[in-house]
Amino acid sequence: MKKFDDRPDRSQRLQQARIARGFKTAKAAAEFFGWKVPTYNQHETGRTGYQNWLTDYARAFKVDESWLWSNVGRGPGGGPDLSIPDHTKEKLKLLEPDDLIEVFDYLDGIVDRAVQRSRK
Repeated sequence: MKKFDDRPDRSQRLQQARIARGFKTAKAAAEFFGWKVPTYNQHETGRTGYQNWLTDYARAFKVDESWLWSNVGRGPGGGPDLSIPDHTKEKLKLLEPDDLIEVFDYLDGIVDRAVQRSRK
């Protein structure tokens, strides 16, 4: 039977990023990067927050800071998380079909402009 993981999501993502980089244990990662083992353990177990270490951890594990902190952006294994947050899905369900089409047309326009800017 699988145990329930009640650690904060941020701590779970920190562990996920560590494992994805090939470190089997928190201790191995902490020693490799020169972090204090007890401090890193507290961050990964959720006993203490790690906002002051966010940049270091993101750089070491090759993920976006925003992904570690809020699950937005590039996580382990590459591209950004393109999933729609649950609270946004709930709001979209309240819209009439014509309004929903308008929302996605608007979003499509924003994406087109961003792509054009990135190609300059």
